[in-house]
Amino acid sequence: MENLSDDDPRHVAGYALQARLGDGATGSVYLARSEAGRSVALKLVRGEPAGDPAFRARLRAEVASARLYSWMSTTPVLNADPDGEPPWVATAFVAGVPLSRAVAECGPLPEPVLFAVAREIAVSLLIVHGARMVHRGVAPGKMLLAPDRLHLMERSVVARALDAPASSAFLAPEQTQARSVTSAADLFALGSTLYYAATGRPPFGDGPAAEMAGRLAKASPVLGFLPPALAELIGGCLAKDPNARATARQVLDFIDRRGPGPLAEGWLPPVLIADIAAQTAATAAAV
Repeated sequence: MENLSDDDPRHVAGYALQARLGDGATGSVYLARSEAGRSVALKLVRGEPAGDPAFRARLRAEVASARLYSWMSTTPVLNADPDGEPPWVATAFVAGVPLSRAVAECGPLPEPVLFAVAREIAVSLLIVHGARMVHRGVAPGKMLLAPDRLHLMERSVVARALDAPASSAFLAPEQTQARSVTSAADLFALGSTLYYAATGRPPFGDGPAAEMAGRLAKASPVLGFLPPALAELIGGCLAKDPNARATARQVLDFIDRRGPGPLAEGWLPPVLIADIAAQTAATAAAV
């Protein structure tokens, strides 16, 4: 989280912007507060997409769909204006740190935390798949570590409107090929995310999309150095054949049988606790 720069707006459609949460290829995300006092994550779309009528039409459709299924997400879409100048989308704000950043700053996570990550993803996917939907965006950047729990965030409606894929390092083989994509793709992404959190690197490396497609189709990551139960769980998710992968329900059953107990209070590293405390303080400052 960063202070607003001189170039950042201070207000957008009744929302008071308080801090910058991040930047991407399509715009910036801000911590903002509604007129009713609710903290939100507000994304402003800039650049080429903002001037594309076809993108705005797709964004309108994605926002409508996200509102319909908002009950499945801990970070639902609360408000949006696909026709704004620029377009913007406001989602519920959760004070936390993305798993990708936690690993980058603190290194691989201990086994109890890894199983907690697996449980949270599996519970969320059980709900998504029960609604006959596929998340398609499970990745370390979509796991938010918070003091109370771990949150699997929805794939951005802006990314869906752009038809932008998740990081190729966390896609299932069928997502890089002309094959049908089912809920099994989310389980492959779960396995890849766990491997990353356990080692600090994606299971199939990273690189251009064409290279990644070849590795995803043929390569197998080494799992023998991981704790046995964790290696078995990840291996069950990374099967090349979608029909051979574990389901979300099977992941939960496995964790109940083989995983460690619930996380103790204060399980987050101190540097991350301090970061989340700063976010919480920023949301309270404008009350």
